[in-house]
Amino acid sequence: MKVGDLVTLSAKGHSVQLNYTISGMVSLKPQPFGMIVSHDETEYYPYRVQWYGLPYDLPEWGKAGTTKDTMRFRRYELKRLKLRSK
Repeated sequence: MKVGDLVTLSAKGHSVQLNYTISGMVSLKPQPFGMIVSHDETEYYPYRVQWYGLPYDLPEWGKAGTTKDTMRFRRYELKRLKLRSK
């Protein structure tokens, strides 16, 4: 994955309890999605993702780089967003 890719949570990402703020919104239509805004393999959570379509701000907590709409992830927690054609 690279900067600019559109992503959503993977099955494993949904099961990680710390991602509850995003995984709890899968029933929303349209479903929230994110864009990778930075990638740094030297970090424990190398992917920083900015989320769109969230009804409220994400809580700011321990991971550096976590703000009201941005959160950090490991690779296995994310999958590429599949866009459906109309």
